[in-house]
Amino acid sequence: MRKKYCLLVLLAFVSMLGTIATYLPPPVKAQEDVRFYVDPLIYAGLPPPPPFPPPQPNLEVKVMIESPYTWMGTADGITSFMVSVRVDPRALKVADIVPGAYGEDFMDMYAVYLQYLGYDVSTAQGPPAKDVASGTMSGYANGLTGPDWDPVLGGAGGDAFYADDVAVLCVIKFITVSATQPSVIDLMGPGISTEQIVKGIEVSCKYKNAQGDTVVVEPEDGYYVAETPDIMFVDLNQTASVIGSLWHELQPEHCQEWEINDHTDTDGDGALDESEQIGMTRSDGYSAMYHVEWVNPTPEPGDGIADLIVKWKEEVPEFPLGIGITMMIALVIPIVYLWRTRKKEK
Repeated sequence: MRKKYCLLVLLAFVSMLGTIATYLPPPVKAQEDVRFYVDPLIYAGLPPPPPFPPPQPNLEVKVMIESPYTWMGTADGITSFMVSVRVDPRALKVADIVPGAYGEDFMDMYAVYLQYLGYDVSTAQGPPAKDVASGTMSGYANGLTGPDWDPVLGGAGGDAFYADDVAVLCVIKFITVSATQPSVIDLMGPGISTEQIVKGIEVSCKYKNAQGDTVVVEPEDGYYVAETPDIMFVDLNQTASVIGSLWHELQPEHCQEWEINDHTDTDGDGALDESEQIGMTRSDGYSAMYHVEWVNPTPEPGDGIADLIVKWKEEVPEFPLGIGITMMIALVIPIVYLWRTRKKEK
């Protein structure tokens, strides 16, 4: 009975920590020396078919943090953080956000360091609010706790195990649901195009330091493609009509510049929509046709966030070469047939 009571108390405490972390104080200006980011491009296949229902997460994305190792144990050090993510539900089904593996997790490693010094300190997580239909998980929180925890001990910085500036912040789990549909892995930030309000609470990526300051972070997104290397993610660089608009490539070749010079406006609304065709020319003169896979409904030029996902279309011989070859083949086939079936003279 005592064990059951202790377990209930622990569960209540973890839930309370998540709630507290969600209601972090009003944010202060973001510090430029902290990055939240994921690997820029991730490939994955579909989950195994039955007899293994329901599908289990088959794609795990590490969210990394880069922060000064010299912050460890100081008032600038990080004592809790929040991460939220949004994906295209046609490509990925959101499953969970969890701490990194033991030995590489940013917050746990600092707790272990404090334990080594003799303090009874650990970490507790608040689970994210999950909405499978919209592809959103918001408000995942992780922070220092325990009987001896006190802000005077400072917070985490960098990787406490390897004495490096980069560590694993958390791991996001997905179930892939499409072999062709790409998606931005959007870590929600304070930018106009990415800010999310869930039940009246801002769920931007942010952290709290030992001084009690809450700092928002403009995170760096990731990009998912299901074994389809002909996908390109671009950020709107200069607003204009569709034809003549300029774009900045994010993946797979970062920093290349593109211009849209052709647009098949299927519905005639003058806007760029999914499933339409566009022609794009790169700054070095290379041109190609692309199929529009996804369009950001609220693009913000130059924010480094993907506003357009396109898929390269295989080149087709242009008129008159393609038509000419087809007509020649069409003429030759009946001639060959008549020649082979003619009555031969004895």
